[in-house]
Amino acid sequence: MKKILFLFALVILAGILTPAFAQYMGNAGSQTGGTLEEALEKQRNKTIPSWIKNNADWWSRDLITDNDFVKALGFLIHEKIIEIDSELSSKTEQEIPSWIKNNAEWWADGKIDDDSFIQGVEFMAKNGIIGNDIPQQYDISSLMDMTKESDEHGLKITWKNTDSKIHTVTSGSPENELDNRFDSYLFSSGKTFSFYIQDVGSFNYFCMVHPWEYGTITVTEEDLMLYHNKLEAEKESKEKEELMNKEIQQITSKFYSSLDLTSLLEPTPKDIERAREYLGEENYEKLQSISNKINSNSISQTALLGYGASGLTVEEELFLVEAGQSWIDYLKILLNEKIKQIDSSYDTAVNELNELDISEEEKTKYLKAIDSQKLIFQTGTIQGMMTSFATYEEQLEKKKKELEIKQEIISGTSLDASNCGEGTVLKNGVCVVDKTKLQSNESEKGGGCLIATATYGSELAPQVQQLRELRDNSLLQTASGTSFMNIFNDFYYSFSPQIADWERESPAFKELVKVTITPMISSLSILNYVDMDSEVSVLGYGVSLILLNVGMYFVAPAVIIVGIRKRF
Repeated sequence: MKKILFLFALVILAGILTPAFAQYMGNAGSQTGGTLEEALEKQRNKTIPSWIKNNADWWSRDLITDNDFVKALGFLIHEKIIEIDSELSSKTEQEIPSWIKNNAEWWADGKIDDDSFIQGVEFMAKNGIIGNDIPQQYDISSLMDMTKESDEHGLKITWKNTDSKIHTVTSGSPENELDNRFDSYLFSSGKTFSFYIQDVGSFNYFCMVHPWEYGTITVTEEDLMLYHNKLEAEKESKEKEELMNKEIQQITSKFYSSLDLTSLLEPTPKDIERAREYLGEENYEKLQSISNKINSNSISQTALLGYGASGLTVEEELFLVEAGQSWIDYLKILLNEKIKQIDSSYDTAVNELNELDISEEEKTKYLKAIDSQKLIFQTGTIQGMMTSFATYEEQLEKKKKELEIKQEIISGTSLDASNCGEGTVLKNGVCVVDKTKLQSNESEKGGGCLIATATYGSELAPQVQQLRELRDNSLLQTASGTSFMNIFNDFYYSFSPQIADWERESPAFKELVKVTITPMISSLSILNYVDMDSEVSVLGYGVSLILLNVGMYFVAPAVIIVGIRKRF
């Protein structure tokens, strides 16, 4: 029963108080120029420029005085940059409560919102801590020495604080957010602050500690003369560099394009016409006819590889072999012409690069680049094509002999030893190479490396050339080297012709031999870098190389095998 009576009393009390509260709030709203909702909306729309948080942070860390902070707030309230509901009154000497300083620190750190900070400002205004003694605005330049200096970076502005107080020089105006053009932060008496401006115009600035102190910087075209001159110079330099790079690219591209050997691999109509003149009209027409007969789209391929095609007579195959030999001779002519053209293009590129107005370092860089490309072309492409030509010639010559023998057999002419050419003998009705005479001839000449020639495909191969040069230019120049070669040839030619034959008959065996002898040939290249001009040096280096090869071919494998056996 008591609970019911208590609740009934609360309901009656609420009915009495509600109209009074509504009337009070209505009066409060009318005093501020609107309803309660309007007053709350107005409070929500109040904004504070974020730069003021710097002041709150400096004050909380005692970098600026209480008086500086309070006066700044009073100025900002007077200028309606910070809006509060209280009116400013006469200043009192009341001490600032510590909780307000805590609020300022928390607000600067983002731990409380603007409304919470404004509450502290309202308290200070109501209690006269913030008074109505508002400083008058004046030009901050009266407290600073300002100098201007134009250079290639722009207009350098320097301020020196000649006042006894701490100040800032901050671009922008107190009522707005900072434009971040320049900001000195706090700098005390006697200190300086400098920054560069690269734009023409007028720029406002003020002191964040004392926002009633302001100033304006005016920058003219004359102020930025040196800076603009530098920009023009940089622009001209960049344009010149771009033009120079374009010219360099044209010079080097012209040279690099000269290295193209497409016409040798895929002859153009002009090259085909020249080949027609070289082969003769009758031979060219016959070659064309055979090409059509075997459905080949390439006359050059027909000449080089057409023999053996189905439907050809022995006479036609023999003609193709001879045409192929002539075609290779023609390709050699084209290659020599191309080499001369490349040499001329290289000389032109070198001269043009040397005439350019660029640094010696840049010239050296581009000259080294074209030198490198030319060297690669000479040692790689040209050498490779010469090797290919030699291989084709060898195959064509071999095929020609086979076809000639076949033609003799078909014609019914019996072969005897007199039908075989020099260096060949009749064996089982076929002319074959006289290995005994070959061995004798090679021995008389100082020896020819049959195995290396068969392995690398040509006597012009770099490895074979290396062995020949080592023999002729080093070993045979001394008595001990000559004696060694005589003994070595007797041993070497006892088995090398057979090994060379096996290589020609079996590609797999040829690759095995190549893997086996490559380390030895590589080790012999060491002799290209030493002087062997005496008997002692020949013996010394010779013995050293023999020991090195013994180590590579016998000792090292033995050590590896023993190591594996011990482990397993």
